[in-house]
Amino acid sequence: MKKFVKIAHPDELEVKSGEKVTLSAEGSYDPDDDQLNYNWLFYKEAGTYNGEISVENKYGLIASFIAPEVQQKETIHIILAVKDSGSPSLTRYQRAIITVYP
Repeated sequence: MKKFVKIAHPDELEVKSGEKVTLSAEGSYDPDDDQLNYNWLFYKEAGTYNGEISVENKYGLIASFIAPEVQQKETIHIILAVKDSGSPSLTRYQRAIITVYP
């Protein structure tokens, strides 16, 4: 069965260095009522920011991180992977692109 994954905010965000970025999967559901498991992943290869991002509560419905200090505009890609508890277990993905300004 198909599960429906939703990011509860625009999939493109703009923030300044040092701001807290809150990510939410609220509104995601499984039509079979299977339990959903969340994983917020920093997809380093897709963005321009070369540092590390530490996602707080990365396995939660709501996660966050602090936008890094940057010298120029940088992009950060965060992937939301949502897996259901059905058999077979299915995973669906959504992407958020965060542009960080100095």
